[in-house]
Amino acid sequence: MSIPSAPTFLESESTFDVPFGVPQAFKFEGKKIYVRDCYPQYYDLLVSLLEDDGVERVSVTGTPGNGKSTFYLYFVTRYIEENPEKIIALASFTKSRKMMSCKTCKDGSLHSEANIPRNNVDLYLYDGPPEQQQPDDSGKLVVFTCPNFGWFNDIVRDSYHRTRYMPDWAFSELQKANIELELGISAQVLNERFRLFGGSARYCLSTNEEYVNKGRAKIRQGLSKITSLRHIESCFDGETDLDLVSNRLMRYVISDPTRLYHADLVPASEEISILMKERLDSDLQHERIKLMRWLEGSSKASTFACWLFENFVHEELQKGGTFIIRPLGSAERESDQLVIDKQQGVYQRFKEKIALDQIFRDIYHAPEASTLKSIDSLIVTPDLLVLFQITRNSSHPVASEGIVDLLMKLGKLQDAKANRISVQLIFVVPIQMSATYKSQPVMNKDVFGLSFENLRACDCGVVPGIARVKKRKLNDLGIYNVGQLVEADPMKISFVQNALDKLQADFAAMQELSFLNTMKQFVLGVDYSIQNVTV
Repeated sequence: MSIPSAPTFLESESTFDVPFGVPQAFKFEGKKIYVRDCYPQYYDLLVSLLEDDGVERVSVTGTPGNGKSTFYLYFVTRYIEENPEKIIALASFTKSRKMMSCKTCKDGSLHSEANIPRNNVDLYLYDGPPEQQQPDDSGKLVVFTCPNFGWFNDIVRDSYHRTRYMPDWAFSELQKANIELELGISAQVLNERFRLFGGSARYCLSTNEEYVNKGRAKIRQGLSKITSLRHIESCFDGETDLDLVSNRLMRYVISDPTRLYHADLVPASEEISILMKERLDSDLQHERIKLMRWLEGSSKASTFACWLFENFVHEELQKGGTFIIRPLGSAERESDQLVIDKQQGVYQRFKEKIALDQIFRDIYHAPEASTLKSIDSLIVTPDLLVLFQITRNSSHPVASEGIVDLLMKLGKLQDAKANRISVQLIFVVPIQMSATYKSQPVMNKDVFGLSFENLRACDCGVVPGIARVKKRKLNDLGIYNVGQLVEADPMKISFVQNALDKLQADFAAMQELSFLNTMKQFVLGVDYSIQNVTV
């Protein structure tokens, strides 16, 4: 057996053939693999770590189904091609850390092994959590695995080990892969799957509907396990069946791209978020407050704690009433009052595309999903826009393009620029943070701070939506910067025209934003403690 060599397509194409004979924990469904934009970056990252004398073992992990095993196949194929002189041991393992298959690769040929070879191996590449580390005095090890408490507990104190989390799939990536792999999944089905499974390509891109239905059943089973505060605590502490809860209901989010060794847990998708909230509402009303108190001391679950706090705040503000808000900034001003009218009827979260006449009421609204950049909810009246940012962080810079984007959707951007409408920003924080909370900076993306001429000189990659493959196609057309892109024949650049139009519209909208510098900021402290609660 031999690994097919393909030194160029791994760098330049969006797909490659599944390598034959490579040990896999789960056999890949399909004949081709989609190359995500992050794969070359993570490949370089791993190679750099392997060249570090202080690193002997690396674990590549993340949300189940987000492509770690396909990245393993990418890494195997490319590394063998680029290092033909090295001897590499490839092995696959079950969830219970038992070896399934092992092969060595030498000179591009694969040879089956009864056991993990102990000598003359330059690098060990494992798909799945191994029972133990690589043999002593041998090559280095890379493990591609879902979070496995057994494996990670074994190496938690290993100073020669490094962990790197892989990002989940964005919906736009799933759309591209569906087209490139010619899977034929309809836009409606892909959207429905993404709402339930989130960025899990395993289910979103599966052509086996029976397998997808099994995934749905696993989520229902995982939800049924949420019956107590202790069960959720155990999920984070590693004292419960991770496969039944965390791996089915949660996903790992990389909050800081400079710290790929750390990720927070959050609900895996929009729909799971709603279903979990319903479970907390119906069965754990009292327990939920205790859970938020417990999560304050859990470094493993800060994002999940924010999610719970955000839902709690939405419910409190939806009830309506009078709230004390403190002005932020240099001016010494007394506290003010915010009056929210109680909503009538059953509360429903709105989407961005809701009819405008349903928004222009002096009541509190929360978004159905996290689709509104910079804010979590709002109140709109003819002459006032109150924006709410719910946070548990003392530092929370605000993205100006998110506010501008919302104003454009509401048809209020020009009114704000002309000071015909007042825009206020309220940070909603836990009560213990409110007294010392400071005014937050309003930040622009670097591209929006450029002059139009400087923007034209920028590489095409600054246009959101133009990544590696599209950029290469533009280069083939002799288009290297935004100026050339703007002047190009629309027929030739039709595959990026929408992205270019959006950048130009956003750039125009982001000019003359002096009103953001005078936007009033306030802080509202919310007390989510209850009497007689002990943790």
